[in-house]
Amino acid sequence: MKRLVAAAAFAVLASACTAAESEAPAAPAEPAPPAGAGAPVAQAAPPLSAYVGKYPFDEVDGVAFIDHPDVRRALETSGAPAEAIALARDRDTVVVPIFRTETALVASGYDPRAGGSVNWNLAITPNGEQAVVCYQSEPIGHMYENGRRTHPVQPRCASDLESAGDQLFEWPSN
Repeated sequence: MKRLVAAAAFAVLASACTAAESEAPAAPAEPAPPAGAGAPVAQAAPPLSAYVGKYPFDEVDGVAFIDHPDVRRALETSGAPAEAIALARDRDTVVVPIFRTETALVASGYDPRAGGSVNWNLAITPNGEQAVVCYQSEPIGHMYENGRRTHPVQPRCASDLESAGDQLFEWPSN
């Protein structure tokens, strides 16, 4: 009988504690952060001109040229084959510093595994509104712009100011 009374007393005590805890006022909630606080802030990309003299994978204000929104859009909408875009984004390619022509910024590189016969370049206007991609994986390369292949390029995609001037002499057309 003593055990039964002790068990009953324990049960009453336990339920009283549980009831007291559930009826206790809740701790004040943390105030809600102001609207917009704590949300990730989109990082503004620097102007493309900030990359002149830097390599395509060098960062300016935390953004690499090749990852810049204008450059990404240019590559994706150029019409260049997927392997050309992959090569341009491949951090194991050999690249030269970005240079400026009269009309564009130019980034270029080649695949060292192919001995330099597979190469690329991207020419983009300083405002990022127009771009053309050159890709060569055969004896003759091609230019790609606005979703289509435009014209052949020989002997290779431009990788310096002089050859870029020859390759881009009529670009952009407007």
